[in-house]
Amino acid sequence: MKFCLTAAGEADANPQYNPTLERDTIASQVVLASVGGRVTNPSKGRTAFWEDVLTKLLLHHLVQLDHS
Repeated sequence: MKFCLTAAGEADANPQYNPTLERDTIASQVVLASVGGRVTNPSKGRTAFWEDVLTKLLLHHLVQLDHS
């Protein structure tokens, strides 16, 4: 649900603190990516990949685009 709030522009970013497998968020990541968002794993300093990685924190956010 929080991924959808971010995708709809109702939130700039949402941290997800509950342990989860990155691959379990695939559908939500696709929805967010379709509007220019990204899911990152701050503890690893990278974009979250669809792996069997158990992570304690994912951050889903909209990517700010420079239109100048």
